Amino acid sequence: MDRFPISKSYEADCGISGETRIGEIYHCVRRSGGGATLTPVARYFAYKPGYIENVHPHWRVDCFVQKHRFLGNEEQIGRDLVSALVRLGHCEEPIWLSWHRSKEIKGAAYGELYDHD
Repeated sequence: MDRFPISKSYEADCGISGETRIGEIYHCVRRSGGGATLTPVARYFAYKPGYIENVHPHWRVDCFVQKHRFLGNEEQIGRDLVSALVRLGHCEEPIWLSWHRSKEIKGAAYGELYDHD
C-alpha cells in the first residue's frame, strides 16, 4: 500500500486493484525526534463506474469523513485527496468527487481475528 501526503496535516494510503482505489486518510503529527502519529479521520473509494449515461467515462471518488476533532473542512480534505491522486497518477480527470459524513455504529469479528499471544 502506497502512503502519500495530501496536505500539510494529512496523509493517505492507497490500495490499487484494477480500476479501483481504496484507502484511509490520516491526520499526521510529526515528531521532532522522527516518526509521526497518524490518526484515521476518513476513508475513500475511487473507481470508474461501469454504467454511465449522459456523462463521459470518468473516475468517481467517494470520501467518507468521520466527525473528529482532528478533521478540518470536509470538502477541502476531499479536494486535497483528489489533487494528490491525480498528481500521483492513481486517477485522471474527469473525476466526480462526493464527500460524506460517516460513523461506525458497531462491529463484529469473524474467525480467528485476534492474536492473544
